[in-house]
Amino acid sequence: MDCDYLVRIPQNMTMDIDFIYFYLEVHSSCRYDYLKIINDGGQVVSTYCGQKTGHHVLLSGDHVVIKFHSDGSVVRRGFLINFTAGPHGCNPLTNDKRLKSPGYPNNYPNDTDCTSSVPIPQGMMDIHFIEFDLEYSIRCRSDYLKITNEMNQEFGEDRYCGKQRGQKVSVTGKYALLKFHSDSENQTRGFEMYFAAVPPCKYNEYAHDTLS
Repeated sequence: MDCDYLVRIPQNMTMDIDFIYFYLEVHSSCRYDYLKIINDGGQVVSTYCGQKTGHHVLLSGDHVVIKFHSDGSVVRRGFLINFTAGPHGCNPLTNDKRLKSPGYPNNYPNDTDCTSSVPIPQGMMDIHFIEFDLEYSIRCRSDYLKITNEMNQEFGEDRYCGKQRGQKVSVTGKYALLKFHSDSENQTRGFEMYFAAVPPCKYNEYAHDTLS
């Protein structure tokens, strides 16, 4: 079975997707039965299977697509999901080009996925870490921030966690996709970031240095 659901997100608000009940066939990479959450840019935010009751996904944008798939064997009870639009959660970019983690400056919530899409003017943008404090773990397996673009190209480190204040990451493309994930324990303060457009001349120098 394949089912697609499109849910509109009210303007300037965030959609909180609450997994009231969730139990699909278990697989390490969710290859068989799965639920995919896709943003308004057509990017897969996350793919879920197994037991995820109590999980939250926070998403901004124009709409969200929920895609459910099941294969020809092994069935489970399925899912019950609640959608709530509100001003909090995966915060939108502010007028002064800043982005904050959910709950900032208080600790971020546990068991949460939050994805923000930020347009990149003139092809390149610098992301400055004003404050960054996520739970530290080896290879950032617990809580982390991941930075990609619309082509799913990664920028900076594979994942960011721990204390990273003062970092700068340059991103190219049409928009930056910032994915924040927290597990079920050890929340910290989170992050605040500033976004600055890069002039075309510097972008051209960056592209030349990358190709050479």
